[in-house]
Amino acid sequence: MGIGSDVYNLFLVLHLLAVVAAFGPLFVLPRLRAADPAAAARIHLVVVLPATVLVWVFGMGLTGLSDDVFELTDPWIAASLGIWVVLVVVQWFGVRGALTGRVPVRVGRAAIGASHLLYAAGIVSMVFKPGV
Repeated sequence: MGIGSDVYNLFLVLHLLAVVAAFGPLFVLPRLRAADPAAAARIHLVVVLPATVLVWVFGMGLTGLSDDVFELTDPWIAASLGIWVVLVVVQWFGVRGALTGRVPVRVGRAAIGASHLLYAAGIVSMVFKPGV
């Protein structure tokens, strides 16, 4: 196994699909919440949060399958992991909190905006791999 192997490429595809599944719905959640708050909450809890966890699962798999080409201590991977942790906290307490009524809607809107920025920062980190 290693970079370019079928298993590695499968994990890469699944990692990218998880990013799309986690990131995409965040663009429509504010409008969906206005139309159907329960549906917005379900999408976030059933699609966005699990997909965000899968981003980490497949990312760790990619690191492990890279035959030591990539290490968790590489600056771009460490930065991406830090971004992911902040993203999960923002989504759990901000977005989920607003969708379930535990925090004000304005906090949820700010959390969705922060999620967009965090996903974009993570993507930039993975594309440009600073420190490599």
